[in-house]
Amino acid sequence: MNNDELNIFIKNYIENDKTGTAVMLTAPWGFGKSYYIQNSLKPYLTKSGYECIVVSLYGIQNVHEISKQIYLTLRSVKIFDDKNNKSELKSTGKAIGKTLLNFALSKIGLDIINFNEKDLFEIYESIDLVGKLIVLEDIERSEITKTDLLGYINSLTERDYVRVLLVANEDELIKKTETDGKITYSEETQIYLRYKEKTVGDTVRLSNNQSEAIKNILSEYDHLSKAFSSEDILSKVGMINLRTLKYACQKSNEILGYIKQITVSDMTYMKQFEECIFFGMISQSVALSENYYMASKWTGGKYYKGKDDNRRFKYLGSTCVEHLLFKFCFDYLIDHECPSEDVIKDTYEAYCNYCLYETDQTANDKDLSVIKEYYIQSEADIKMAVESLTHRLKNRNEIPFTVYGDLARTLIRIKYELQIDIEECKKFIIENLKGKKDTVDTDVLFVFDISARNTEEYEEYVALKDAMITSLNEKTYAEPFGFDYIPSHIVYLEIQAARRNTKENFISKFDIGNIIKMMNISNAKELNDLRGVFFAAYRSGVNGNRSIYYSISDDDKMAIKKIIDFIEKENHDACDKVQLLQLNILKDNLIEMINADT
Repeated sequence: MNNDELNIFIKNYIENDKTGTAVMLTAPWGFGKSYYIQNSLKPYLTKSGYECIVVSLYGIQNVHEISKQIYLTLRSVKIFDDKNNKSELKSTGKAIGKTLLNFALSKIGLDIINFNEKDLFEIYESIDLVGKLIVLEDIERSEITKTDLLGYINSLTERDYVRVLLVANEDELIKKTETDGKITYSEETQIYLRYKEKTVGDTVRLSNNQSEAIKNILSEYDHLSKAFSSEDILSKVGMINLRTLKYACQKSNEILGYIKQITVSDMTYMKQFEECIFFGMISQSVALSENYYMASKWTGGKYYKGKDDNRRFKYLGSTCVEHLLFKFCFDYLIDHECPSEDVIKDTYEAYCNYCLYETDQTANDKDLSVIKEYYIQSEADIKMAVESLTHRLKNRNEIPFTVYGDLARTLIRIKYELQIDIEECKKFIIENLKGKKDTVDTDVLFVFDISARNTEEYEEYVALKDAMITSLNEKTYAEPFGFDYIPSHIVYLEIQAARRNTKENFISKFDIGNIIKMMNISNAKELNDLRGVFFAAYRSGVNGNRSIYYSISDDDKMAIKKIIDFIEKENHDACDKVQLLQLNILKDNLIEMINADT
């Protein structure tokens, strides 16, 4: 049943039931049972003229406590400690039936035997549960034996004709095993089911209606409600415990509040950054709720924890693991440590670099595609791809450095699962990374980690990873930003250009001859990316339709003029019309830049 159908069903139970039994509503933990009661059923019954009395049985140890909780919910009771008159009671309205009264009064020290006939008549007159529904939540979390609990409820419903709705995760109450297709219930479960058969008439399972619940949770948080929808969460996370989600929303909203107060120069990836914060904190909140010991240990890098190699890592459940978890978010969840402005800015910069490196430059690379999806390839194709990569890695600029980490991880797996020799590949990977420290972020390089099948495999991966990091730190490569003049890598330069010191030279630091050679073999998209690099380096803003530029040094102007001369004077017959269009647009932009401050 959906919420509306369930509301009608329960209203009919209140008005017309003649069976003297309770109704049970069941669903898994965190599914939204309490949310449904508070936000759908209670308003509906109130509008229909009925009252809903909700009591949680969580931790309650005996039936007397239930009576007391219901009694206090229904009435304001003040008992005066008068040794000579223990029956004095101040009432403010009608309350409860005989079963409930006996339990409640005996527990709080009032002996019903000592009431005279007039007192009893007045009390019973004040007790009226007509038009009321008692809702007992968290049945499975009660410490009362289920036989005592169901016996108590049976007294309410069968003797006093009280309408009772039991709310439970019944999967936690029914223990069973299945052998050869035959289901066997535990002895405790069999006793529970026998008592339930007498006490509970209908058992209804709450339908999946998390979308509305999530929508209402998000609406409580200003920063989240503007940026995310319930559909976002359901599509990326799937079904989630609503209490866990609310906790993650609370913490995420607080973090996003800090971030809104910080100014960064480049907002290109801010929306994705905030999305990562939110979904990363949901993922970590689920992990903490399912296995706090494992999830409370940081296993990531300086700024973030990458995607897990095993996407079914047991404590992440079905939660979105495609998002990074930032270290400052982890610290906020575990240690309640508020991130400083510098920490947030540094993390955002690292994330921007990650986004650039994550750009898929290898989708059309057959060798890398075969290695990446080796588990669905033929053994012959995998061997051929490894041999081809070994040959290609001899040219340092042939394979993007940013895929080396994932390549190393997958090659190790291939070695141990398929017994294919990868030693030459490993050697070239280590050698090619020398001096690339300023270009390749190790957090990005090793964003995936290995889930080794055995100790030997894991140790070899760790040794290779350490050798790669050592090689990165060797200072033998002097190109600015470590740029390798590969057209597909132009996009990596843009964020570096945006963060340069505008008082220092930029383009003149490069080998302009190599830049021109690179332009000769660049496609239209790559030429457009190159325009983006120049804008990032020299444009300070836009005023209407007019760009505003920083002052450009004489060295940089001379280098730009060489590029303009190349575009104007060289033969571009090999270019198609779109490439020519991009070259001419670039030329016009460059002329505008060097003339802007003259």
